[in-house]
Amino acid sequence: MIDGLDEQRFATLMHWIRERERIRLAKDSRQPWPWTSDPILREWRFCNVNRCDDTVTRWIFEHVIAPHRDSSTLWFNLTIARLVNWPDSLQALGYFDAWDPERFVSVLQALQGKVWTGAYMIPAGPEGIPKARYLADATLTPLWEVRPRCPTDGRCDSWGRFLELARGLGGFLANQIVTDMKYSRALEHAPDRDTFVIAGPGT
Repeated sequence: MIDGLDEQRFATLMHWIRERERIRLAKDSRQPWPWTSDPILREWRFCNVNRCDDTVTRWIFEHVIAPHRDSSTLWFNLTIARLVNWPDSLQALGYFDAWDPERFVSVLQALQGKVWTGAYMIPAGPEGIPKARYLADATLTPLWEVRPRCPTDGRCDSWGRFLELARGLGGFLANQIVTDMKYSRALEHAPDRDTFVIAGPGT
């Protein structure tokens, strides 16, 4: 027994962890729905227990991080990946060895159907300005221009502070990008790899 622990709430949390993971395993092994008898978990969508099991995160690991582990622009591409966060759109954009805002805007504006994630609240900018244009001009281009100031100490907290300087990259998104970077050469051996988090809703 842990002093001050609400045992009922802790039991609820542990139930969610076990049952959500059981659902993932059943779904991944193509067992027929429903994967649980829990009415809430059966009818509503929840994140995976382990973020690395999320569909988009798996795609980012395979198509952005794995083939570009030594790239000096990986951090910037991971920023793009989390701002867009939709594999079809990211596939169309490709990888940016150098930032090309016009390519970013034209590719995204030409896509049909779903272009952006529904998982994150991404800033859309003033009314009348297309979202891709706003992100290119207000967030990504200024971030690219300050790349000489990228952290060089190999610490997660330094990267978190650096990314949060960009317009539209609050703590939640900065945390997502840094967490992705933990699986790249940039931060895989960071001294604060297992302790760093930008605390807040969703983290």
